[in-house]
Amino acid sequence: MLSMATIIREVMEIINLKSVIALLILLLSGLCFRLCSAIDTITSTQFIQDPETIVSNGSAFKLGFFSPTDSTKRYLGIWYSTPSLSTVIWVANRDNPLNDSSGILTISEDGNLEVMNGQKEILWSSNVSNPAPNSSAQILDSGNLVLRDNSGSITWEGIQHPSHLLLPEMKISTNTRTGEKVVLTSWKSPSDPSAGSFSAEINPQHNPQIFIYNGSHPYWRSGPWSGQIFIGIATMYAVYPNGFQVVDDKEGTIYATFTESNSSIFRYYALTPQGTLVETYRELGKEEWEVSWKSNKSECDVYGTCGAFGICNSGNSPICSCLRGYEPRYVEEWSRGNWTNGCVMKTPLQCEITNSSGQQGKIDGFFRLTSVKVPVLEDWSLVLEDECREQCLKNCSCIAYSYYSGIRCMSWSGNLIDMQQLSQSGADLYIRLAHSELDKKKDMKAVISVTTVIGIIVIAICAYFSWRWKCKQTGTLAWTLWCKHNIKELIDESIAEACFQEEISRCIHVGLLCVQESAKARPSISTVLSMLSSEIAHLPPPKQPPFFEKQSVVDTESSQLRQKNCSTNQVTITVIQGR
Repeated sequence: MLSMATIIREVMEIINLKSVIALLILLLSGLCFRLCSAIDTITSTQFIQDPETIVSNGSAFKLGFFSPTDSTKRYLGIWYSTPSLSTVIWVANRDNPLNDSSGILTISEDGNLEVMNGQKEILWSSNVSNPAPNSSAQILDSGNLVLRDNSGSITWEGIQHPSHLLLPEMKISTNTRTGEKVVLTSWKSPSDPSAGSFSAEINPQHNPQIFIYNGSHPYWRSGPWSGQIFIGIATMYAVYPNGFQVVDDKEGTIYATFTESNSSIFRYYALTPQGTLVETYRELGKEEWEVSWKSNKSECDVYGTCGAFGICNSGNSPICSCLRGYEPRYVEEWSRGNWTNGCVMKTPLQCEITNSSGQQGKIDGFFRLTSVKVPVLEDWSLVLEDECREQCLKNCSCIAYSYYSGIRCMSWSGNLIDMQQLSQSGADLYIRLAHSELDKKKDMKAVISVTTVIGIIVIAICAYFSWRWKCKQTGTLAWTLWCKHNIKELIDESIAEACFQEEISRCIHVGLLCVQESAKARPSISTVLSMLSSEIAHLPPPKQPPFFEKQSVVDTESSQLRQKNCSTNQVTITVIQGR
């Protein structure tokens, strides 16, 4: 039988064991609560210290400290949680990095998010004007970091302060009343996320468009928004699969955003350190990102490459040409490939002559360009297409107009800047010209002349293989006359009428461009057609064709050879005379 002392001792041991177990359960429960609540959330008592991270509820994104490629500096950022796809989408202290791994992200006593270093110095803050105590911050599966007060209301969110990247549902915006903007800003370099020189923003005109700026200077633009697409982007179609939209909230804010309807596709737009807006996507299950679109594919995409009244076509060489009825402001400068000063009108408009002197004449007309990225700074009205033309014609300061469904009537009264010939999409642009520049009879003669000369060229090519030497002589003659500025001497008298000479001389000029020694210097077929039809008004001077130089060498060698083959006759002649 157990003594009373033994019984008391065993009871006490049982009580102590239960107490220990209860305490352990309490501690583990608290730890579990802390870990579970901290998986995507931080509070004033649950902070992140480098290298700790938190992950969004669906494991799409991580929030923590990172170092860019080839850098030891530390930044607080958000990135895709998949290791092979860890693209950084947002950076907090981009202009104020940590020099070591002592960084902490916490919520201050007043309720602001703060990044601090080991010395408790604040390097970045959410700067909420009216913060709420006991706030919490959460990383969402959309990539957004939100700060909430104790009632759950959002007081600050990261998507209102983007870095260089736009995700679905994010916005770039401009408030026309306050001037406040939400813009993308490029990194300085892949190893430096501090603010670079390029920014992308929405320009809130009647027809909004996206601009990329280099500092304060335009670098690229999308063209006007039609309600469905940006009409200056060749690959954007009326039914755009990526859900891009421009919205007026009727409270002064215009914003651009996009949605992704396919849940198995991840997509974003990033502004690179070079100023290019890049669309990148990844399919679910694949381990690599793919680039599907870039804003800047050629020099023609750079804002204003060809200057005023110049149009850019990346398929031509040179890429810039003056509009029909215009010519380079400075010919030598233009021929060297410096197009910044643009073009000027050849013939004054009749309305200008009438307004200044009262002299009457044939009214001005319009020349149509198709599939064009329309110029910047358009005026806008809701009139129909026929009225749009008449409205421009009645206003002498109107020098071009365009009508596009969804936008209606656009017109221009100043310099026409940043025009581009697109491979597809775009709009029809009507350029106002003096009637003499639109003379149909002259155009018909030019067409006949060009057709005739093209026929002659084809025949000459066919005859080339059998009459090679003769063709070389003709080509040499053409080049010689060109150098002497006397090319009209090559024109047959039977077709040498004054009205044809300009067109025929132009054809010979184009022909000499086509036989330059360097293949890169020769124009393409599409460029040749544009040159012959005067769509490319100013032709560059041709370089010396190879057959001219080779023919000169052959003639010299032949002369030397004849001298070598002819021996000196040493025979003496004796004259016999009678005695």
